[in-house]
Amino acid sequence: MNPTLDTIVLTIHVLGAAVWFGPKLFWPRRLRTGLASAESAKVVVPAIARELRVTSAGAVLVFATGLALIFLHGGFKAVPPRIHAGLGLTLVAFTAGLAVSLPALVALWRHVEQGDLEKARPLVKRIAIGEAIEHTCWLATLVLMVWRIPPS
Repeated sequence: MNPTLDTIVLTIHVLGAAVWFGPKLFWPRRLRTGLASAESAKVVVPAIARELRVTSAGAVLVFATGLALIFLHGGFKAVPPRIHAGLGLTLVAFTAGLAVSLPALVALWRHVEQGDLEKARPLVKRIAIGEAIEHTCWLATLVLMVWRIPPS
């Protein structure tokens, strides 16, 4: 294993995770504030949609570099079970975004474009739930990736 390559891939992995999860921390608050008026909603919702493209690229980068790190360390048989669990939780986080947050965001965008903020506001809660699931999985994954049980 090349330590320099490992460090580079790990750095890209961590930066990808920051890009994936960082902006999403503030989406529910920004949406609640932005849905106060039609004018602000037409600014905030498209901005979040643009951020979604960037966060999705971050997610793909995390998967790619995570798999690269696994294979740099000898493959799935060579890495400890906590890495397998972290990969599983990462897949759950990604699925939660696709299954919960994304449909709500698409519906919210549609209602904002139609000028129906009353139908858009309840969707913020679904987005917040989806993001909470993603961030909880992310936190658990961070613990699994960083915390090592000392040998007995």
